[in-house]
Amino acid sequence: MAKKIFRSTMAVGLWVLLLSAALFMGMLYQYFTDRFTRELEAEAWLVARGVESMGMDYLDVYFLHYPPAGGMTVGQAVENMNALKEKGKIRSIGVSNFTLDMLKEACQYGQIDVVQPCYNLLWRYIDRDLLPWCADEGIGVIPYSTLAQGLLTGSFRAGMEITGGRRRAALFQPGIYEKCLTVAEYLARIGEKYGKNAAQICINWLVKNEGITAPIVGGANPAHALENIAALDFELSAEDYDSIDEVSRNFCSQMPEYLLFFDTRTKEDFKEERGK
Repeated sequence: MAKKIFRSTMAVGLWVLLLSAALFMGMLYQYFTDRFTRELEAEAWLVARGVESMGMDYLDVYFLHYPPAGGMTVGQAVENMNALKEKGKIRSIGVSNFTLDMLKEACQYGQIDVVQPCYNLLWRYIDRDLLPWCADEGIGVIPYSTLAQGLLTGSFRAGMEITGGRRRAALFQPGIYEKCLTVAEYLARIGEKYGKNAAQICINWLVKNEGITAPIVGGANPAHALENIAALDFELSAEDYDSIDEVSRNFCSQMPEYLLFFDTRTKEDFKEERGK
């Protein structure tokens, strides 16, 4: 009799536990559903305000500049952007700083039209996988930091004090920084043949790279903008294009595999941190 009572009590207790767990999971699901709904509403409001402030009806491209964090998945982030696209607020969806695996995952939830990776003659990790995959899939590639935060302009010298955010960048670290300067010096020597500076040689090379749709090139003033435009009014010889490519590849082959431009941690460092 005591055993039957004990078993009945255990059965009731188990059902209560299962029901409590189900209730908790339901509340948790509702919490995250409400949270992501609020985030989508906030994002839609921000996009609408941005479009209105520019006097436009929509954004041509809306970028997710970094992989989602704070509990949001890649799928949820892309679905949010799909909702904005369906409302006519954006025309195209872009992602930035995504690995190839992240990009493939994002493509499962919506059409990704363009990617914005870091890419320049000193930073060519995407040559291995992302660039050829995008070419095969018809996804545009619009890289940033195409002049490596000024390192490829020829304006930096050995012994110069590195200030601001550049102090956190991998390419500006002692030992690597000096090797970067040798690449910039090589570009300057090539430029002398064409009456162009190192930055213009770099931009011209990028534009002629078949895997690149269009490089993002910055400038601190109108004179820089005009110099950038002048990078397109000449033709690099096949020999010079290939020699630049070779110097660049030799440099990059000696680099550790960094994931982010403004970070000195390598891919292995990130793996170790996730494992802890």
